[in-house]
Amino acid sequence: MKTYSRQFKNEHGDTVTIRTNEETRYGIDGVQVLVGGAEGDTEFFVTKQEAVELYEALGAILKRGR
Repeated sequence: MKTYSRQFKNEHGDTVTIRTNEETRYGIDGVQVLVGGAEGDTEFFVTKQEAVELYEALGAILKRGR
C-alpha cells in the first residue's frame, strides 16, 4: 500500500497536513485523502480514475498560474 504525507505552512502561516493512502473500498481501488489544518480536517475517498482526473485538473490550473 502506497502512502504519502506532508506537513507545510500555507499562505496564512497555518500548519497543514496532507496525507494520502492507497485503499480499496467495496472492491474499488482508490485513494483516501486527508487534509488537516487550522480550520479542521477534511477526509474523503476518490476512485483511482477520479484521482487521475483530479491530478490532471490541478496540474492544468497550477501550470496556468505560473
